Amino acid sequence: MPDGNLVVPGNNGFFYGLPGHWEWLDEASGVPAGSIVAVSPDGYGSLWLGLRGSGLLFIQGLNDWANWSRRDGLPDDEIWSVQPTMGPTWFASSGGLASYNIENGKLLPLTQYEYDAKLVGHCGTRRLFAIANDTTLVDVSDRGTRMLQLSGGRSWSATCDSNGTLWIAQARGLSKIDLTSALPVVTTVPGIGGAVLAASLSAPGDMWFIEHGALHHYVDGRNDIVLRSWPEANFEPRTVMAETDRSIWVGGSAGPLYHLHMDGNHVAQLDAIYPPTIVSNTVVALAKDKRGWLWVGTDQGVSVFNGRQWTGVTIEDGLIWNDIVQDAISVAPDGTLWFGTSHGASHLLHPERIFSRPALTLAIINARLGRQALAGDHPYGRDAVEIVFGTLNVADFGSVHFRYRMDGVDQGWVDTAERVARYPALPPGTHTFHVYAYNPVTHQDSSPIEITATMQAPWWQWMWVDLMAAAVLAVLVYGLVRLRIRQLLRREHELELVVAERTRAIKAAQEALVIQATMDGLTQTLNRGAIQDRLDRALRRETIGSDEGLTIGLLDVDHFKRINDLAGHLAGDEVLREFSARLRAHALSDEHLGRYGGEEFLILLEGSPDYTRSRLARLKTLATERAFQFNNEAMRVTCSIGVAHARAGDTWQSLVSRADASLYAAKQAGRDCIVDGERDPHSGTVTMRRARRRYRDLTG
Repeated sequence: MPDGNLVVPGNNGFFYGLPGHWEWLDEASGVPAGSIVAVSPDGYGSLWLGLRGSGLLFIQGLNDWANWSRRDGLPDDEIWSVQPTMGPTWFASSGGLASYNIENGKLLPLTQYEYDAKLVGHCGTRRLFAIANDTTLVDVSDRGTRMLQLSGGRSWSATCDSNGTLWIAQARGLSKIDLTSALPVVTTVPGIGGAVLAASLSAPGDMWFIEHGALHHYVDGRNDIVLRSWPEANFEPRTVMAETDRSIWVGGSAGPLYHLHMDGNHVAQLDAIYPPTIVSNTVVALAKDKRGWLWVGTDQGVSVFNGRQWTGVTIEDGLIWNDIVQDAISVAPDGTLWFGTSHGASHLLHPERIFSRPALTLAIINARLGRQALAGDHPYGRDAVEIVFGTLNVADFGSVHFRYRMDGVDQGWVDTAERVARYPALPPGTHTFHVYAYNPVTHQDSSPIEITATMQAPWWQWMWVDLMAAAVLAVLVYGLVRLRIRQLLRREHELELVVAERTRAIKAAQEALVIQATMDGLTQTLNRGAIQDRLDRALRRETIGSDEGLTIGLLDVDHFKRINDLAGHLAGDEVLREFSARLRAHALSDEHLGRYGGEEFLILLEGSPDYTRSRLARLKTLATERAFQFNNEAMRVTCSIGVAHARAGDTWQSLVSRADASLYAAKQAGRDCIVDGERDPHSGTVTMRRARRRYRDLTG
């Protein structure tokens, strides 16, 4: 072995050479039965044994730990308390109280009492006490003589001060006994009636204890509540340890380990130590050794603080079991440590080595990309990545964790107890895998290890492919834009045609409406309203007295009623249609013709009176010189015309009234003639009564 001790294999066990004696380890010590064919110590203080037909056996803590259980001769595996002395070592267990001398790795029984012993301890230099069955104080120094009955219910802890006073924390208060007295008497501390779960002395008579979840300080007959509530609301204190510098350690369940720095009964500073600094948040035992190191027992092992750093001890280091029993940590006179657990007792032989552990050594065991090594350059593919790693510290196998990260893939560090990292595939690019190991119990970190792999981009991500794709895309976009523009232009042209057609239709409809509103349907001349409007507008712009005056002629087809009576109304309509057609055919562009009513027509002419009279005479001749045809019969049709010339102040009514008077005069003159009221003397025959009546008819 590295420490110079010898290992000699034997049949169904092996000899382990210690200074001054040999120790035989066999099936009773946990070594499986069978022939040992190989022995190999490693560099971490552990021993490997090759067993015929049974594989490998790994033994850890061989140099540092000694473990005892019922199999080794203890009364029971459930050890409530261990009290080492300069002589024998006492064990309080569920199976009884017993003392042993330990020689050459063996338990030599001395004294054994069968009652259920929960506590055993020293009080002074000679007195050794035990509490049996929770309610009986036993003077172990006097061969187990029952001394006193305790009335405070179950006893949780007991401690003795240098004056020989024993203090007992019980379910119904705090009791004290002066063991130096010839007749010891149990005294109940007044004012404390609740369950006291733990108590600790910082000086003789200076007691700190837990009652109803609060921290109390009792000194000189005075009980003060130091801390009633804790920062963690669910915290339940279960153990307390007071130091001479008046700093107090309090542990319990569902919370941290608290360290209180006191100023009298005032908490000057309160520190909290949480996992993973300590191995668990359930603290059940507290002790300080001769070095001043703090030992914290939990349900998951033991944490140790040397004033600078923390470390931990678990079953992987050689502890017989992780579940420490309440207040079951004892410091032996030689500086070694004892631990009581629910599976036996452990003796730490070399506590000074606890902070001298071998460094964590990390190694990558295998790193594969598909079937090839991960490191290096790789063409693009979809192969999975598997990286297997681990530590060479076999003793820390169960407590070591790993943190790893793949650059370009993981967003942050991945924390795991697994010893493998898997990725379905790697994206293109250079990726570095980082990994390191850490032990949350011993607070050790390994040096990180890195491995780098480069994954080439797929062909469709190459630059020339991107350029070609961009060019093709540009051509497609250009073609689509051109096609779209052509479609838009064609659509615009179609819309323009539709708009033009609709515009023409609207204009035609408007013109048709205008014609319908202004034209006479039978004669295709202006209707009465339209010819009156033309006359009114002409009068407004007429300059009376100029050479270009305004003249109207009122034309009436002679004997039209006779035509209707003799030839019928259709013949009359045909005469009117043909009569107006002849007038329209020969009228000039500035001459306006309209049907005024029945067989009467009104024509507007511009020019001098002589000119307009001659134009009317010409139009009369052209309209009546040829016979009218109806049903192959010729009819002679004549007309009479009344003429009036515009004067200053004329309205269309006054002008038409004079023209009507002239027409009437033409009728009186025998018809088929033109009468100009301004110049024809025959117009004077029109009576004023007749003229007024005609004017009233015209104006309505």
